[in-house]
Amino acid sequence: MSDLAFLTLFFLPMFISWGRVYVCALTWGWIAILTPNFFMRGFASSIPYNKLSAGVTFIALLISKEKKQFRKDSTSIFVVLFLIQMVVAQATSLTAFNAGWDIVDKFWKIAAFYFLVLSFCTTPARIHAMVIATCLGIDFDASAAGLKFFTSGGTFHSYGSPSWGDNNHEAMIILMGIPLLTYVRAVSINRLMRIAALVGITLSVFAVVATQSRGGLIGLIICAAFGILRSRRKVPYLIAVAIFGMVILYFAGSRYTERMNTIQTAAEEDDSFIGRVRAWKISILMALDNPMTGGGLHSVAVGSVYDRYARDFDRLSFIYTPGSPGVAHAAHSIYFEVLGDTGFLGLGLFLCIILSSLLRTWRCSALAKKFPELRWAYLLSGQLQISVMVYIVTGSALSAGYYDIPYLTFSLVSAVSMFVKQHVAEVKRAAAGPLKPATPASGRPLARPLPPGPGIGAQPAGVPGRRNAW
Repeated sequence: MSDLAFLTLFFLPMFISWGRVYVCALTWGWIAILTPNFFMRGFASSIPYNKLSAGVTFIALLISKEKKQFRKDSTSIFVVLFLIQMVVAQATSLTAFNAGWDIVDKFWKIAAFYFLVLSFCTTPARIHAMVIATCLGIDFDASAAGLKFFTSGGTFHSYGSPSWGDNNHEAMIILMGIPLLTYVRAVSINRLMRIAALVGITLSVFAVVATQSRGGLIGLIICAAFGILRSRRKVPYLIAVAIFGMVILYFAGSRYTERMNTIQTAAEEDDSFIGRVRAWKISILMALDNPMTGGGLHSVAVGSVYDRYARDFDRLSFIYTPGSPGVAHAAHSIYFEVLGDTGFLGLGLFLCIILSSLLRTWRCSALAKKFPELRWAYLLSGQLQISVMVYIVTGSALSAGYYDIPYLTFSLVSAVSMFVKQHVAEVKRAAAGPLKPATPASGRPLARPLPPGPGIGAQPAGVPGRRNAW
């Protein structure tokens, strides 16, 4: 019965929206994040939802009468260059590890979806809808884990999701979704939507704690710290965070606090951390020998390659790794993963993607806060900035350099930044002379009105205020 219900949810919007590229892209994004095959129990588990969604979207591109405007920015160009570098690195790989081509096959679809978002997320309503689709994809699993943690009284331990990876990867992805839920709660006009977003945030925090991931705790601290900094009412927000934190610790119990206390001693006593450092050394050695191409995608996890470079550990003797080199395993860092896989050139492109997206959030936020009609963009760019920061920090100990959710976040940053720049340019042209008036930010109110804050801009006359802006 659950299979039939999900198939209805999957095929109905695609049937209704046949030929409408944007709605097909929404479905594709939702399915790519959710990966429903792992949750189905019957015949529906074998259906290739992601490929179907991608195929229908590309068909819609061909038959749709909607004006197609190819758009790009510097971040999207870096994504394409990074894809080309991945192909070159895999073509010159040190091993015949076929899974590397599977990663390339996945990443070109990520790059294609990036340009779909840029080209069709051209209005506030469409950007808002893509954010909601992303939240629905992430929070299905997050809400389930959070409910299990709550109903078990804090004894439930999440070992990860089959679609995302182990508990650490799950924590990172859920953490990247919390700021988007915060945005939805802040701007949604519908009261039920705001309540649902608040429940989703609460369950997501429970789900992160249920993973018992030390990186997850660091990510929670980042979300809370940025939330306090961006809040207009910092003291009440700080009190609410402190109370919520105490509730979490009460539910989690001593086992959770004992594990989190090992963060400060991990570098000396934790075998798993030392194993990661060994993999980082292998990645560095591969990049030193192959600075332009690296060793190939995920070649550090291949035993023959690992053993070959483990004999050269003395070249990096200044990096402390006690004991034997151990056995091959994943790089456990987005930076060292990309470095070992694609060389210094690939790492440079990867860092350009992240840094350009992060800088874009700051610029977009600074520009949007000057215009009352762009309050939604000011809030969204700020929350996307938190998501990027979570990825930068928590990803430093995870092999997640080619995950789709971070690149979807980057594409949303590019989309909202493009809209803000275009809107501001039209406003300036309209103010400069008797030209065509600026295109309104939306045909209907996208967000509830917010009161003016420091540097945010004046509130339109006759619009009721709102008490909290985060």
